[in-house]
Order: sequence, then C-alpha cells, then structure tokens
Amino acid sequence: MISDIIQTLEEIIIRVSNYTELSYAWDIAKNHNSKYEKRFCVTPLGIKEISGTTNAITYNQDFNIVLCDKYVHESSNDFKKQDKVIELMEMWKDIYKEFIQTRYGLSNKIISCKLARTEKPLFDEDSKTIFIYGTVSLLYRDIL
Repeated sequence: MISDIIQTLEEIIIRVSNYTELSYAWDIAKNHNSKYEKRFCVTPLGIKEISGTTNAITYNQDFNIVLCDKYVHESSNDFKKQDKVIELMEMWKDIYKEFIQTRYGLSNKIISCKLARTEKPLFDEDSKTIFIYGTVSLLYRDIL
C-alpha cells in the first residue's frame, strides 16, 4: 500500500507539474546542482496503527513531498526569487488538491487526507535553488 500511495503521488506530481523525480530522495544534497531544475521527491515518513476497526488495519502515515527549482538571481531585488516561491507553493497546493479529488484508484482504501504542513522555503544560494518541503497525512486501511 505504501508503494501504491507513493506511485500515485508521483504520477500526480508529474501530471500537474511536469517535474522529474530527483535521483536522491533521502539525501537531497547528493543530487548534482544542475539536476535541481524542476525536480521533486516523495518519501514515506512515520506510520501509526489506529485501533477500532475490524477486518482491516487502519494506519495514519505522513508522506513528505519536496519540490525544487532554480531561480534567477538579481542583485537589485529578490522579486524573481519571490515569484518562484509563490509558483512552487501554488504548485504544491495544486498537487494536494488533485490528490484529494482523484486518489487515482486508492479511494476505497484512503479514508482521509490532510495537508499536515508546508515548511518555510529553503534556499541554496550556491546553486540558486528553492526547496519547498511539505507533508501530507493520510489515514488508510489495509483489508485483512
């Protein structure tokens, strides 16, 4: 089920953003600087069993989604950096909304989905890259 959720999230991200998956999801710094343009990764985080159901096991699990892209540096202002942050945050919301609306064949297993949080954008000034980290929290069932 975890791999199905990750695959679904990746398909939605590719469709909504036309981004490419990062080579290294767990150690993002290992990705070569030139490989940060229009990239993403999805990683599963902690999982917790929720009691109270029969004939199924209910889990609460978070999934981390990272979007990154290059920005143009201007010495006189940071308008283009700001525009890129807004673009990435809007894209993150579009991905989340698409997942909520479609769930791509997982609707019979996913009970609820919520945007747990997005973090403050991170900037790598050397590579001129912006990283937007966000977490989606899912409640889902595996039938016994």
